[in-house]
Amino acid sequence: MYKGRPCVFLSCSERFKERVAQPLKAGLAEAGVYAVIVADEPHPDGVPPEPGQKIDYFLDRSDALVALCTPDDHLDDHTVQPRGNIIDEMQRAWNRPHLATRVQVLKERTVRLPSNMNPTYDPLDIDDLAGNLRRVLRQLAEWGVLPAAEPARIAADDARPGD
Repeated sequence: MYKGRPCVFLSCSERFKERVAQPLKAGLAEAGVYAVIVADEPHPDGVPPEPGQKIDYFLDRSDALVALCTPDDHLDDHTVQPRGNIIDEMQRAWNRPHLATRVQVLKERTVRLPSNMNPTYDPLDIDDLAGNLRRVLRQLAEWGVLPAAEPARIAADDARPGD
């Protein structure tokens, strides 16, 4: 919980922040969830100025982490990977007992994760903002992170034809 609401840490790159992460943050806010994009948050009082300390501060207050593995870095061997901060933040979350089983990875189809990581993941479509939000809300509902009214609304949305 953060600021009296369930809190989700959105791990994202600067390149796709505006296009993918901020719309997801807005959708989560409508569902009663405070979503943290750490680069957009003011530096908390009393937290040392190192970037890692700010990340730890928000991870410690988060109920889940959503990693947006976007096609950021195009390598010489033609593979595509997310920014290193996303990998780092996933690892930091997995090392926290309260987040270890609450890390959702959304991966764009061309992205390759490091060989030492093999998480299960959901698809990330950088052009389907509503679909991304649905996937995150369903997972948060399964984990019991959403405010009480939200799981019922998601179940009703799932019952509609065409989804």
